[in-house]
Amino acid sequence: MNLTKFMQEYNILKKTPRTGWLSCAVPLAEVKSVAEHILDTTTIAMLLIETFKENGYSVNSSRVLKLALIHDWAEMRILDIPYTSKKYFTNKLGIEESALRDILGESGFCEDITEEYIGLCKSKGHGLEGKIVGVADLLSMFFEHIELRKRGFRSRELDDHYKNCKDDIKKYCRGYEFLNDILADIDAEIQSYE
Repeated sequence: MNLTKFMQEYNILKKTPRTGWLSCAVPLAEVKSVAEHILDTTTIAMLLIETFKENGYSVNSSRVLKLALIHDWAEMRILDIPYTSKKYFTNKLGIEESALRDILGESGFCEDITEEYIGLCKSKGHGLEGKIVGVADLLSMFFEHIELRKRGFRSRELDDHYKNCKDDIKKYCRGYEFLNDILADIDAEIQSYE
């Protein structure tokens, strides 16, 4: 593996804005980078691991944390695709897999690691560990909604984005009723800024 080559490409994520916020009328200067989102998602995933364990679940922590760290690596090449544009990418998962495979291959990752990382990315939203990362990814956006509202940002697009995120998270939370308390706290916090 050529760590120098990989990190030079990874640094793109520090400069790549989360473009969905731009379509919600949030100025570019206020938008987090993809790298910041990855850190938020990984931190939330780490805390969710403990929440799931406290509720009697056996969680493969390493799998969760690896997936949280790599879930948006393909954006080094394809950049961040906003929610409003996803319907135009009928093969988004295939595009992401191809981009990630190229990134890892060109950085000299061995075939075993490449296949492990591709498999992890495909598992997002599936199985316990994949669902934890799916929840963490969306919770990262919920917490960003709170921060934006604290700073006075309001728009119909922002409200629509929040509603879409709420709809999306439902599929990950089925069967994990203890997550409803977290979602209720977030919703109450967001409503307090209306």
